[in-house]
Amino acid sequence: MSYLTISSVDEKKKPFNTVINPSNMLITLTPALDLKTKHNEVALFSLFTYNTVRNIKTNNPFSVALDYTLEYTVNGVNHTVLVPDGLYGIGDVYALLQTSLALNGGYDAATNTYGITFVTNANTNKVDIVIDNTVNGSIFTFIMRDGTSNFFGFPIGAVVASGTSTMEPNVNAGINCWQVRCDLAQNSISNGETADILFSFLPTPSNAGPSQTISVEPLHLAYTQVDRSLIHNFRIQLTDQSGNILDLEGSEITYVISIRKMGHNSH
Repeated sequence: MSYLTISSVDEKKKPFNTVINPSNMLITLTPALDLKTKHNEVALFSLFTYNTVRNIKTNNPFSVALDYTLEYTVNGVNHTVLVPDGLYGIGDVYALLQTSLALNGGYDAATNTYGITFVTNANTNKVDIVIDNTVNGSIFTFIMRDGTSNFFGFPIGAVVASGTSTMEPNVNAGINCWQVRCDLAQNSISNGETADILFSFLPTPSNAGPSQTISVEPLHLAYTQVDRSLIHNFRIQLTDQSGNILDLEGSEITYVISIRKMGHNSH
């Protein structure tokens, strides 16, 4: 059994890898790894990186750009808040709105109440919006654009009364899972088709919030057959469920992969 450690930090130090995308690495082994036969299998043993994939991104090459501008009115006067590209939870975006409300008559300091409030509902996995027209005696409206509609889970258009989102909030930017792909692997199956996937997972706020570390150690190693007996080089990638390379904004990635002879049952 062999364990290979692949680190984007180490790869960047190699003279022929002066430019490298940590999510899409071509690894060259010197000398080549001779497995003697093709009767070998490979699995992901561990993965370490950071949750730095932006869920709000105005220029996403893999999808139509959405408008995440926060738009609201106070007594008919329109106000907007631009949300910079980044990785946000519901509370993070709401904090930007609170700052703007406080500057534009949407906050009552005496009661510490905002005219518009977003609250996540852990029981329903939905988002509640509270429109409170008692704040400073003003009338509040929040306008859902296509991006904020998708993010909070409300239909596009004006929200004039308190209510609950009709859809689950989409805070993962359409990314349903992260996949570790390696072209050494064969016979892996994804959506009924042969693929090169070693492992799939999804960071969540409970195990990896924005910019927090992601440490994956599969409880049971899922081995798949290796496609060659002599390994000069191989590619390892971190993608979404559709095979699109994840942009970690340059964050380091370290993989450890396990290679063993087929029929070897111990780890």
